[in-house]
Amino acid sequence: EAGVEFVVVGGVAVAAHEYVRATEDVDLIPSPDRGNLDRLANVLVALEGRLTLNAERTIGDVERQALHQGRNLSVSTKHGDLDVIQRLPGVPSYDSLRADAIRVEIDDVELTVCSREHLMSMKRARGAPIDIADLERLTDTSE
Repeated sequence: EAGVEFVVVGGVAVAAHEYVRATEDVDLIPSPDRGNLDRLANVLVALEGRLTLNAERTIGDVERQALHQGRNLSVSTKHGDLDVIQRLPGVPSYDSLRADAIRVEIDDVELTVCSREHLMSMKRARGAPIDIADLERLTDTSE
């Protein structure tokens, strides 16, 4: 509603690609446009966002600057946890993600979600146990 442009990745994206599993947060990659990052920060403030690893810290000037510098931000809001990802090994550019993304509806909310190919590539690059399990299910064509 605030006009923030982003692509959903992570567990919610896995669910959008037809393998539903539990997830603890929403992972998104925002458009790096300065105005977009400002809108994102404003939304996080409106949602009473606090840094996940330091609940005393709200979203202020330091966090806005971190977003503008392309840093990642993990935030707990009144609606749940959110990971803003801008820099991680294996994560393609926002423009690449957006160009290949799909539109899905989850619980009456329309979202832009990364393509299966990008999702699998990011899962391979990260290689954590949950990513390996996700890859097995995302490549399973027997279902």
